[in-house]
This record gives sequence, structure tokens and C-alpha cells, in this order.
Amino acid sequence: MAEIQMFDFRGHDVRAFLAKDGEPRWVATDVARILGYASAKDMTRNLDEDEKGGHNLPTLGGAQIMTVITESGLYAAILRSRKVEAKEFKRWVTREVLPSIRRHGAYMTPTTVEQILTDPDTLIKLATDLKASRERAAAAENRARVLEAPAKSWEHLAAPGGDFSVSAAAKVLSRDPEISLGRDRLFKHMATIGWIFRTKGHRPHWEASQQKAIDTGRLTHKLSAPFFNERTEEWEQPNPTIRITPKGLHQLHRSLGGSDQTTLFQQELNS
Repeated sequence: MAEIQMFDFRGHDVRAFLAKDGEPRWVATDVARILGYASAKDMTRNLDEDEKGGHNLPTLGGAQIMTVITESGLYAAILRSRKVEAKEFKRWVTREVLPSIRRHGAYMTPTTVEQILTDPDTLIKLATDLKASRERAAAAENRARVLEAPAKSWEHLAAPGGDFSVSAAAKVLSRDPEISLGRDRLFKHMATIGWIFRTKGHRPHWEASQQKAIDTGRLTHKLSAPFFNERTEEWEQPNPTIRITPKGLHQLHRSLGGSDQTTLFQQELNS
């Protein structure tokens, strides 16, 4: 059974250990809690199969099979986390945890020390394992760097800038006593005036007209991060989400027969 090493990050326990392949593993529930995921299952859902697995670990209730993640899986989970502490956690892992786990290429338990002193082959094996482990660590770091730049760019593209969801816009417009509508009716109204259209295919959805809505500054598309489809085992791009700009909200207010009481939603437009 693996020998657990306990670490502390801001008062939270993080359990890690060195697997038989010489690579570190982290207990998924500990990492998920720190990175703000709903559960370990939610965090590991999009990890590759070789980045996660089950391991028999000692607990207060006896040995249990627990979900663990590899170093590569850890970096992937950190990059997908939206918590501000994620960068600090990564820095802590690379500067404190990994050096502790990898020191001398193994846990220096009394048994290991005794083997080194009595068997030269043990020292040779430790040195060989350390070299291989460092090479794999370098590869994992490179992969993380490759993923980090696109992730940051994606966050920039996906951030809405002062616009409204269709549901929120419907609520704001309905403050006018002359207007009463919800999300679905607002979608239909925008389709009627030519701002949006319904796509066809296996994933039909509403999409904004480039000429009548996007180019004129009435609507925008919010992009979401790609997700891993477990059924097709492929990464897929979610359908874009339609957002309504302040300009579009003003024009919708007029087209729906609203009164001149634009102060009803002036606070939202100025925020």
C-alpha cells in the first residue's frame, strides 16, 4: 500500500504519494476542494484516462479505493479552475510539494535508507528513477505551458463586457408597464425583426445575424470553453450564447412599443 505524505495548503490537507512508477499522485478530493470544483468527479471528468485512476489508500476507516490524479492531471485541473488561488496552489505544488516528494527520487523512509547503505544497486535504481522522473516532470511542465496561453486567451474572449443575457434583458425590458415578456418571447421577437435565426443540424440553436445584429453592435456572441463529450470521446465547442448590448437593449425597448421611460433600466446601462 502506498505511503501517504500529508501537506498543508492554507489549512487544507493535501494527500500525495509516490506511485510504483516513480510518479507522484494526488488524492482527487483534496485537490478538487482547494480548486473550487463541486466534486472530485466533476474535476476529473475531462481529464485523460492516463491522468486519473483508482488507488488503494489507508484512511481512518481502513483501506479504501480512492480517485487519484497524476502530475499532468493536476496541471490540467489547475488550468481549468476559476479560483484565484489556483495560481498560488500551482506555485506551492511546484516549489514545495514536488521537491519534497521527489527528494532523492523516493520517500527516504528508514527502510529505504537501510537499503541504500547495504545495497549499492538500490542507490543506482534511485538515481535512475530520479532522472526519469525529472524528465517526465519537465514534459508535464511543458504541456502546462502550452495549454496556459490558449486558456488565458479563451478567458479574455469569453468575458462579457457590459452586455446582458437574454433572460436578464427580458426582465429589464418588462419593467416598462407597456412590455411583458420572458426569455422565450424575447428570442422570438428578435427572430421576427431579423436579429437572430435558428440553425439546423444535430444541435439547433439561436444564432445572431452577423449583418443585422453583430456588425451593428446590437448583439454579441459569448464564447464558452470547449468541453469533453464522454459519449463521442471528443472535445466539442459549445454553441455561442447570445448577449444583448446596451445599444440593442434601447432598440428592443423601442421595437416592443415601450414608453420613453428609459430610466427604468438606466442603472443597468451605466453599470
